Amino acid sequence: MRFEIDNITYEVPAPALISIYSRYNTPHLSYCRLRVMVSPLAKYWILGLNFLHGYYSVFDAHKKRVGFAKSNK
Repeated sequence: MRFEIDNITYEVPAPALISIYSRYNTPHLSYCRLRVMVSPLAKYWILGLNFLHGYYSVFDAHKKRVGFAKSNK
């Protein structure tokens, strides 16, 4: 999944977007869940931990801005 913020494209790899769960430790009862949050009114996306784990984030409250850089992990 890709997000464009201020004409810069940020990518979140598929493994960061999906969680796989297994019931009772049996593979045939496994299921997956998409890890994407949308606001209750669906007017905006919430870039949560699955996005923030991949990017170094700087929050400047004084100037009301946020900066991102690719994480080294």
